[in-house]
Amino acid sequence: MGNTLQKHKKSEGEDNFTCEICLESHLPVDKKFKNSSNDKQYKECASEHHFCIDCIAKYIEVKVNAYGKSVIKCPKFKCDVDLEIQSCCSIVSTKVFVRWCDLLCESEILAKFGRHGKRVYCPGCSEVILNECGDDGITRTTCPSCEKLFCFRCMIPLMDQKVHTCCNRNDLLFLDTVARKGWTRCPSCKQSVERTFGCNYIQCRCGNEFCYQCGLEWWSQYSTNHTNCFPHVLQNQSREEELDPFMLRVHSVFIGFAMMSILGNPKFTNNTNLYNILPARLEFGRTFVVRPKGKHLATVVWLHELNQNGFSWYHLLEELPIRNIKWICPTAPRRRVSIYNGFPSTAWFNMLNFAEDARVDIDCLDAAAIHVSNLLSTEPSEIKLGVGGFGMGAAVALYSAACAVEGKLTNGRPYPGNISAAVGLSGWLPIARFLMDKIIGSQEAVARAQSLPLLLCHGKDDDFVFYERGANSSEIFRSPLFQKLTSRTYDRLGHATNTEEMNEVCNWLTTNLALDGSD
Repeated sequence: MGNTLQKHKKSEGEDNFTCEICLESHLPVDKKFKNSSNDKQYKECASEHHFCIDCIAKYIEVKVNAYGKSVIKCPKFKCDVDLEIQSCCSIVSTKVFVRWCDLLCESEILAKFGRHGKRVYCPGCSEVILNECGDDGITRTTCPSCEKLFCFRCMIPLMDQKVHTCCNRNDLLFLDTVARKGWTRCPSCKQSVERTFGCNYIQCRCGNEFCYQCGLEWWSQYSTNHTNCFPHVLQNQSREEELDPFMLRVHSVFIGFAMMSILGNPKFTNNTNLYNILPARLEFGRTFVVRPKGKHLATVVWLHELNQNGFSWYHLLEELPIRNIKWICPTAPRRRVSIYNGFPSTAWFNMLNFAEDARVDIDCLDAAAIHVSNLLSTEPSEIKLGVGGFGMGAAVALYSAACAVEGKLTNGRPYPGNISAAVGLSGWLPIARFLMDKIIGSQEAVARAQSLPLLLCHGKDDDFVFYERGANSSEIFRSPLFQKLTSRTYDRLGHATNTEEMNEVCNWLTTNLALDGSD
């Protein structure tokens, strides 16, 4: 092949050449790639190696995009001459050229700042961040590309944390795995234990005996099946855990026997069974936070619709013309949902249908209400607290507001939160009449109901949560109990929101959270 090419070269005139890649002959000289440089080796390479511009452009594109090469050699076999980037900028696309420049910069950075602790990659956008100040103790860092705040040393996003202690990233990933897999820790030695098969009785290698389902000691009066196991709700210890991007899960183990009387009530039951009505655990997903653009005066937990997540509303809430509200957007647990024929979805609770007397998963509803309260629990005392949501998120928001009014959850446990305003879009109030009957039975609850502002909005063309279902909840709220109820309906609006509805939400929150005149 080499001899053949040499013959072609000798036979061709000075105005023609043969490409050594595509073997196209009699190509005009203006189609020849010139690797220009004053160095002797570059001149020798250019005079002896002949390639057309199209082949070199494709060769560079493959090296950059497919292999991530920053230094690209001449395609001639055993030639160690580098292709000059200045000679190539006019023959490759802008995208390839920019990528090549980035690779060259990164290779230079790695050569100069190769020692760990001098350069890191942003956990949000993977941008290279350099520590050029010479301080190895630097921690709080803001990425200049995505403006994400993170710790330079341990690579953990800081979010709203004011105090940060560096942790081992592998430890956090392990904790996330423990939560995701549903492993249980021994209450004695704190080692994580995975049950591969068998009953809930676990004997740890330290000798301690405990229940795998609830993590409690295996008391002697319990049977071998641990039938008297009394599940409990584990509240999150701090807001920082909820905002952790590695999702340090807050596990909720439910109160089974306390709910049996409620689930057996004809108001909430029918002949159809719920999928997974009493799950062993719930794993709440990632929480997203929209920070206030002005002075922080109020915090609102906003809950998403069935089969969505907290990020679904993040950008919309960020663009609202309200400068003084901090929005917290949590993500519901992933679980089997009966309304989807048992298909796994992110859902705040389980339900069969949207009928007023449909059976609902009361203990999951209580767990969601506690989750809302936990998210609001560390806000400063002068900050006004609110809750809102869309669809199933609106159902949990209204249920949380009703529990805050009564001061108790449906299972009888105290509701630990205080809510100043509640918003429900395209939603409904689960077990509405049961809750209203409980509120009427307490004078203190009635007083709190009369002072709680509520906003209910619904589209008349909603084909998922029918308008009539939301209207029934509005009528129940429209009793003398809730005197500060505002109800809005929208023609030609389906199971969605629009500008008119969101403007109504902004104006209503501004008025009822006393945000008028705030910067």
